[in-house]
Amino acid sequence: MANKEHLDLLERGVEVWNQWRQENPEIQPDLTQADLSRSILNGANLTQADLSRAMLVVADLDGADLGGADLTGAILSRAILIGANLRRANLVGANLIGANLITANLSEANLTQAILMGANLIEAKLSSANLQEAILSGVNLSEANLKEANLSSAILSSANLTKANLSGVNLKAANLRSAQLIETNLEGAVLENCLIYGISAWDLKLKGAKQSNLIVTPEEDERIITTDNLEVAQFLYLLKSSQKSELPLIASLLKL
Repeated sequence: MANKEHLDLLERGVEVWNQWRQENPEIQPDLTQADLSRSILNGANLTQADLSRAMLVVADLDGADLGGADLTGAILSRAILIGANLRRANLVGANLIGANLITANLSEANLTQAILMGANLIEAKLSSANLQEAILSGVNLSEANLKEANLSSAILSSANLTKANLSGVNLKAANLRSAQLIETNLEGAVLENCLIYGISAWDLKLKGAKQSNLIVTPEEDERIITTDNLEVAQFLYLLKSSQKSELPLIASLLKL
């Protein structure tokens, strides 16, 4: 449970809280399991704070500093985190459904198994972040920086990755079904055993990318068709319905 003194200070307002943090830099705030839903915490200094399993539903954390904070299992659904600093924060298993993370800094954050469905991550910084097994279905990551992030086994179905920087990213076994990959930078990325059925892929940067066993058919299809080139995936997808009998031959010819 949260430290009552710390919680009382926070409830007195951001100005009082930040002043206390400034005067007591050695104290690590304990806000474990605190219910801060709908709280106005924009600009709050929450660096290194323990917010594990805290309730932050619809909380206003616009511009807040959560660098290095422990948000393990925290509920941040529909929270406002525009421009927030979450660098090196621990967000393992956190619920970020519908959260607004536009321009937020999540560099080196641990988002393993985090749920980010419907979140807005336009121009967010996620370089070197760990998103292994994270759920990012329908997430808007256009122009986001995910350089060298770990997205292995992540679910990115219907995600918008337009102009995103995914250079050096690990996408091994990721689900990219119906994702938008337009002008996306995938240089040096690892694209192995990915589900890419229905993707929209145009003007990609793929220099040095490792592509193998990319699955063009949907999960429920018993006839698995693969390719080793992301750029031909759309062609195979379009051919699937009109030339089913010729698809295996075409796939083998286009496998580069």
